Amino acid sequence: MSESMTNHLLKRGSRYYIRRKIPIDLQAHYEGRKEIVKALGTSDPTDARKLVREESVRLDREFDSIRAATATPAPAPQQVPELVTDPDTGESLWTGKWLTYTPPPQRKNGDASPFEMPEERGYEIDAAAAARSTREATRKVKEARRFHATAYALRAAGIVPAVPPRTHQHAAAPDIATIRKHQATSGGSTGHLAALVEQWAKERKPDARTVAIANRIILRFYERVGRIPVASITRAHVIDFKNKLLESGQTAVNTDRHLSVLRILLNFAVANLQASSNVAQGIKVGERKNAKATRLPFDVPALNAIFSSPVYAHEERPAGGAGEAAYWLPLLALFTGARVEELCQLRPEDVYEETYHAEDDTERSCWVLRVTNEGENQGVKNEYSVRRFPIHAELIKRGFIEYAQAQKSNPRIFHRLKPDATGTESGCWVKWFGRYLRGVCKVTDRKMVFHSFRHGYKDMCRHAGIPEDISDALSGHSSSKVSRRYGGLSYPLAPLVAAVAKIRVPGVKLPQ
Repeated sequence: MSESMTNHLLKRGSRYYIRRKIPIDLQAHYEGRKEIVKALGTSDPTDARKLVREESVRLDREFDSIRAATATPAPAPQQVPELVTDPDTGESLWTGKWLTYTPPPQRKNGDASPFEMPEERGYEIDAAAAARSTREATRKVKEARRFHATAYALRAAGIVPAVPPRTHQHAAAPDIATIRKHQATSGGSTGHLAALVEQWAKERKPDARTVAIANRIILRFYERVGRIPVASITRAHVIDFKNKLLESGQTAVNTDRHLSVLRILLNFAVANLQASSNVAQGIKVGERKNAKATRLPFDVPALNAIFSSPVYAHEERPAGGAGEAAYWLPLLALFTGARVEELCQLRPEDVYEETYHAEDDTERSCWVLRVTNEGENQGVKNEYSVRRFPIHAELIKRGFIEYAQAQKSNPRIFHRLKPDATGTESGCWVKWFGRYLRGVCKVTDRKMVFHSFRHGYKDMCRHAGIPEDISDALSGHSSSKVSRRYGGLSYPLAPLVAAVAKIRVPGVKLPQ
């Protein structure tokens, strides 16, 4: 049961949400959605009224930035030479006159195709004149012949007359065949990257966070390079984008991630006849010889520093740690190897008891944790990420099952988490953990971050002698081997139970 409140505030049960209508002109950017409903992470009405105002202001800024990124100035009129076609030779002749041509404004998403016939786009060329009057067209051809004859005589006398400048400002009007050829290679769509993201998302159906990242990267491309039609993007544009990202302070790793998303989108454009080639292919900052060492697993001193810190030793719950999330998320990551976003999205119903048949064919049961994209606003990295696996005995001993069951009235187990500006539920919490790790736990190695728990879990699986296919099924890693692509929620539970029982963290003093 939900209750509508004032000022975009919505109450469902005991929890508060913001509900904002998406402006009509921006709905295409949000994949056709008409409103945004987002959890505020509180059941306190005073806090909710404050948070809804802050979130509403943020959304206003987001709407303004999208409009600013897609707005284009009105094109200036240009002078183009009047050209006619000699019916005897087929040669294009200049009549010696200039015409005023106003380019059409760049289209917004959802507008009609920009490839209309030339006369519909403001061109004044002989084809339009011939349609109005054959006599007028014949007169223009004769004028052009006389002009060219005169120009020939002047050149012979050493006097060179003015000729149409071959610059982009004064380019000859393209003929219908050229426009149709362009239309065939661009698929006849609006042809811009923002529209391409919408088409790609509709067809490939990535999770909402991936779409948000793609849109953010496209906005950065617009800001740094310009709003260039997909079919007109060149390798020079992509290289310019790369260089400007590096100049703005982006790391080599983040820059390559931007370029990777651009390559994916341009591959999609090529596959859908909106570009002739992927001009971003092969463009990157460069090979990183130490790429595998970018993130390191936590060593024993680091783990002992984390699990003896005030959150565990003195039951402190810093505000940025979102209550019990500060206690449970590191422990869960240690004993599951799950990604932080997977853990932050957990619902109470994602922790449940399941029966299975052991090796001796007896029926047994165990508590499992499920990672899925079935719930509201839940997403996963890829198809292999959807899985369920037994909960480690160390987590059960410390009361995780009871804690999870006690959250049944909340949409999330860690319901005090606040999503960041992109809607990532782990975003704000991970930033807090980074500060806590460096400032309180004194783990200063920059290669050790929250994701280091996942690296460490893979090492613990190897140390325990767990086969790689079972390790991948537990951690949700993909594999190139076809035999390992089957699993997820249907993977047999018995071998997973046996594997989880072998996982140990030697040398680490865990909290009581």
